[in-house]
Amino acid sequence: MNQFSIRNEEIKTLFLECHTLEEIGRHTNLTRERVRQILLRKYGLRGMYGGQQKRIRGNARAKKLAEEKKATEKSQQKKLQIETRCCLLLGCSYEEARLINKNDFTALGYGHGYNGIIGKYAAIKYQRLHRGELWSLSLVEWHGVWIESGHWDNGPSKGWGMTRISMHDSWNINNVCIARYGSYWHRNKKGILIMEEKG
Repeated sequence: MNQFSIRNEEIKTLFLECHTLEEIGRHTNLTRERVRQILLRKYGLRGMYGGQQKRIRGNARAKKLAEEKKATEKSQQKKLQIETRCCLLLGCSYEEARLINKNDFTALGYGHGYNGIIGKYAAIKYQRLHRGELWSLSLVEWHGVWIESGHWDNGPSKGWGMTRISMHDSWNINNVCIARYGSYWHRNKKGILIMEEKG
């Protein structure tokens, strides 16, 4: 391989490594135009295959990848915030809350407040907590009690409400039931749970 062939191979290598024609010319003591001619005549390489164009495309791709990575991280952070919020406020996972709330995502996001089934649960929970009562029912448990009662029509039905069996205990899965308004549940002498009208 002669001296010119070695030089030409070096020019090709530098060009494909994203060096500009001017940079290659300085390195090989050739003009920018002569470098361009060698690349075109010897290798059929045009600007789009390397040099500055390849560098620009590489930078654009790197920028796009960085933006995509940032968007993914932001999305994951938001999901973590919502998952934490569900756990703390609703006592269940984001997926459980989403299914119960019929895929209404806005109810779980910041700045939207509560709506749907979650809104009804949150309103009742905070009303009880405001009264100083202990609440340990999760959204899943609260919703389950209503569904099992048969008095759920996209929310608590008219004339029916959730009540505690023992007013001395907290709102928990073993101490709640659904009763008609104006009535209450209690255990008789045999320990059987019965509902009686207030009167």
